[in-house]
Amino acid sequence: MTLQLTLPFIVTIFCQRPGPLESWHPSPQAASVQPAAVTVFIPMQTHSENRYRRQAWQVTAAVTRKQRGYVALALYNHKRQLLQLAEGKVQVILVRVGARRLDADNLQGSLKAVRDGVAAQLSLDDSDCRISWCYEQETTTDRREHGVRITISGL
Repeated sequence: MTLQLTLPFIVTIFCQRPGPLESWHPSPQAASVQPAAVTVFIPMQTHSENRYRRQAWQVTAAVTRKQRGYVALALYNHKRQLLQLAEGKVQVILVRVGARRLDADNLQGSLKAVRDGVAAQLSLDDSDCRISWCYEQETTTDRREHGVRITISGL
């Protein structure tokens, strides 16, 4: 997990205290600064929904529950920052890393549980107009390397 803080954000928060901690109130500049983007990488496999089409619904539900749990665990330490980002417009970039490329609709389908998990951590519905979703994919030469990189930033 990586957390990217920009230097102006850190300077604004830690250098604006005029006196003792009791008399400190955040400056208007500190309130207008957008929280930094959150980027996490989750080592998990995502497959096209066509793979689960002929299986029992319990298998599909178990995979979906597991993927949402991975997302919740990866974003747990960033919950406060995510709630601050969710107050405005948010851009979420989901990058699937795998051995083979998927076409556009299978890419979206393979990341559906991840999308639902991110929306739940933002305390928003995944169809909310304040969230802009972007899907990308990367291929690797090693078939054992796979995962999902999630970047959440304010617009």
